[in-house]
Amino acid sequence: MYQVSNAYKAAMRNRVQRFRIIGKVGDVSFDDNNVLSGSLSITNQCSGSDNIDIGQVYIGELDCTFIGLEIDGWYDKKITLSFGQGLGNDTYEYVPLGVFTVSEAENTNSGVVVKAYDNIAKLDKTCSSLSTGAMPYNLVKNICSACGVRLETTEQQFKSFANGKTTLGLHTENDISTYRDAISWLAQTCGCFVTVSRTGGILFKPYGGDAVDTIDDEHRFTGGSFSDFSTRYTGLSVVNIEKQTTSYYAVSPDNALTYNLGSNPYLQIQVSHSLTTMRRAVLTALTAIDYVPFKATCIGNPAYDLGDVLVFSDGIADGSKKYCITKFAWTYGQSYTMEGVGKNPALATAMNKSDKNLTGLIERTDGSKLFRCVVLRNGDAISIGDGEKKSVLFANYILTNPSHVRLNFEVLLTVAATESTDNLAEATVSDDGTLTLTPRPTPSFVSVKAIYKSDGAEITTRYPIETWQSGKHILTLQYDLDFDSASAHTFDLWLEVSGGSVSIVPQDAYEVISSTGLAANSSWEGTFRGEDGNLYIIIDGIAHKIPDSIKVFRYPTKASYTSDEPLDYTGLDIIAVYGDGSTEEITDDCTMNPEEGTPYDTDQDQYIEVSYVIWTVEYGTGFDLTHNYVTGLVVTNTPNKINYKYGEIIDYTGLVVKAQYRDGTETDVTEDCTITPEEGSAFDYNNQ
Repeated sequence: MYQVSNAYKAAMRNRVQRFRIIGKVGDVSFDDNNVLSGSLSITNQCSGSDNIDIGQVYIGELDCTFIGLEIDGWYDKKITLSFGQGLGNDTYEYVPLGVFTVSEAENTNSGVVVKAYDNIAKLDKTCSSLSTGAMPYNLVKNICSACGVRLETTEQQFKSFANGKTTLGLHTENDISTYRDAISWLAQTCGCFVTVSRTGGILFKPYGGDAVDTIDDEHRFTGGSFSDFSTRYTGLSVVNIEKQTTSYYAVSPDNALTYNLGSNPYLQIQVSHSLTTMRRAVLTALTAIDYVPFKATCIGNPAYDLGDVLVFSDGIADGSKKYCITKFAWTYGQSYTMEGVGKNPALATAMNKSDKNLTGLIERTDGSKLFRCVVLRNGDAISIGDGEKKSVLFANYILTNPSHVRLNFEVLLTVAATESTDNLAEATVSDDGTLTLTPRPTPSFVSVKAIYKSDGAEITTRYPIETWQSGKHILTLQYDLDFDSASAHTFDLWLEVSGGSVSIVPQDAYEVISSTGLAANSSWEGTFRGEDGNLYIIIDGIAHKIPDSIKVFRYPTKASYTSDEPLDYTGLDIIAVYGDGSTEEITDDCTMNPEEGTPYDTDQDQYIEVSYVIWTVEYGTGFDLTHNYVTGLVVTNTPNKINYKYGEIIDYTGLVVKAQYRDGTETDVTEDCTITPEEGSAFDYNNQ
């Protein structure tokens, strides 16, 4: 929990509260006046959706609709913000809410709808190399350095974690493809989960510890829901990659859940400690987990952190138990919904306890059958809106003989359900006859339908459908085909969304094509246009989005030259234009002819050629070097009258509008402008 004063805690429990929000988008400051009411929310989690986990590395998300901000290009802008709690006497105590980077921004009638992610997203970078033969702190520090993020957990704190003083080796056979994968395995080795600090640093956090706060029944909006059991672990299993067996470790009495560490590559090689010592250190960390699963909605206090232990007292809650926050959704000015997940130890199966050394978990493939597989991944981010359907994965494969083909898909999605307006309310009547209505929002769900297309034809006999609430989910699919001859084929996976939207980050959609007759080394290169309107090129089995064209968005500031003066392209902006209408700034990736700095030639340098190459596709455009033109309009003086009552006549006296030109000059064009509503119109609150 963020360290707040007792005055803050007391104010948070008041029935009537005052609060405010302040922050920056890049260098531009904002406050409550720039945030559409009810639109600002932050969500995050540190564990899965059904059981408490270690080694999880989830990305925190900020959603907000901004109004009245003049931002030059929202994409990749850093957002910092703080929540101010009123303490009385017009004083506020501020809680920083984190550092986020804008991933999506959409201009709407309501404002600019922004989606931003915290610095965990920077770990989604393909590994160029990984360190080995060092203690966890140094391994993690090297990863953070490679990803351009700050490690906030200290070396001393690492030494207090499981295996924190152990020199770790890395097994070469592993499924690590990104630095986030490596961080996840290291966090599991240390018995921790990973999140970010409120200043954007990477944090490793273990479970356990004392309760940071007690929340009574009066301060829970809906009373909450609490399980009648505690989630506990008394055993763990680890896959031994080389021996192709699974080893089991337990404490006594072994009467709770078993945690599966999988094939953790950092728990395969012993350097300074034995494998048994290392694995039992993780088990010891797991035994600190003893939490009651719960869900509660409270007053919007953003001072709580993931992993915080709480006590819920009074009402249906057992005040003697501990409750750990593994997921939260905070909406500014409304509520803070927190959740702790976990399974019931009583449901542990007999097999978990009797089959202590499982074998055959890693099956060998009979080489004589020439069994092959091809793995494909999406090369670009995918966003699917309500009512839309888009291609997620496209494969072209060749069979060398009649074969049975199996296609397996795993897609990691971020789901955002459209908020339901069909809310219910619980009515209570006090002793004095006062009627109180307590909102009970109806859960919102998103439906995702999978559509298969084989050789261009839609398969109409099977449409798998999943229904989810907002959050991160995994879509797992399988489809089998039989072919009676050697031939080339295509297979598409499309997703259709209703009730909200879905987003998929690059490399998070996987397709595995397996067959005994698959030509695994062949690849198909070509282009196709998806239903989203975008153009894609297939290279080595991966679909990459490419532009339809490029164009000059903003010309260089310098508009006049003398002979032999060096060319200056400062201010030049080149954008790529995609089929769905979106754009991307690409100036730094373009080549200019002649190059910047070349002495100006009056006879030859009137027109500058621009070229851009991406995924083997080359684009071209150009611009007149010295042509002057209008770059924008600016209001340099607002009207004298700015406050109106309903029905008053609009008066623009005093308004000055100037046209700005490429060379930096300005001209008063007020008289040539068309203004809506017109001067002399009656002011209408509803339309103006």
